Formats: sequence, C-alpha cells, structure tokens
Amino acid sequence: MASYADYYGLVPGSNDDPVAAGDAIDFPVEGANDGGNITSNGSDTLTVADAGTYLVLFEAAVTGSSQLVLAVNGSEVASTTVGRTSGTGQIIGMSIQELPAGSTLQVRNPASANSSVTVTPTAGGEDPVSVHLIVIQLATAEPPVAE
Repeated sequence: MASYADYYGLVPGSNDDPVAAGDAIDFPVEGANDGGNITSNGSDTLTVADAGTYLVLFEAAVTGSSQLVLAVNGSEVASTTVGRTSGTGQIIGMSIQELPAGSTLQVRNPASANSSVTVTPTAGGEDPVSVHLIVIQLATAEPPVAE
C-alpha cells in the first residue's frame, strides 16, 4: 500500500443542509492518513498527487430515496452510482479507479437527481453519525518505458 487517507464529517455539524443535485457531500475532518499523496481542500474534494490504482470507499446515512456517485475530475463515474429506494439508512459505495496524477474526487448527489439528499443526523440514536470518504492507493502507475 503506497498511501491512504480517511476524511469524514459528523452529522449534525457538517452536511446539515440537504445536498442538491450535482453538489458534493462534505468530508471536512482529516482522519487517519499517511500524510502524503492524498489531501483535502477542507470540505468536499480530495486530491491524489500521484498517478496509480486506488480503492475508493464512501458511506453516508441518508433519509428517503437517494443516490450517491463518485465524481473524478468533475465527471460522475456511472459505475459507482449507489442508492436506496426509501427509509433511512446507509448508502455505501466502493470502486477501484485508475487515476492520473492530480485527480480530484468528490461524492455527489447525481446531477440527474430529482431531489436533494438529506444526510441523516443522529441516525439510530442521540450521537452524531459519520460520513466517510476513504482512499487507499493500491499501486503506483508504471513509468513509460523509454524506447
């Protein structure tokens, strides 16, 4: 494993307002990380400095019918769309992505959504619940072979 980072938020406290279609969930708190390749803008975007293969995991407790999708460099990756039809509970997404150096990552309410996503505060009890975006570098990109 070359690099890793866990960014999170606690609700209530972050993501208190509904997340509109096309907008990203906030992960404002730096959790465990190796201090290197994966950094945050302090709210909703992570950047990977080095090209490579990455495992991307995200989760959020939501209320009602909702979907979330991973956006890479501003474009939603359709194969990462996950959702639920009703009720209150977690949406969990996972994907392996080949990323060029300097790539940005966000977890969004899809731009095509008909409604906002409500991140559920204190789901299942009295304590705030977390949302997480975890990125683990599995391999570095191979440098081009000189001819």
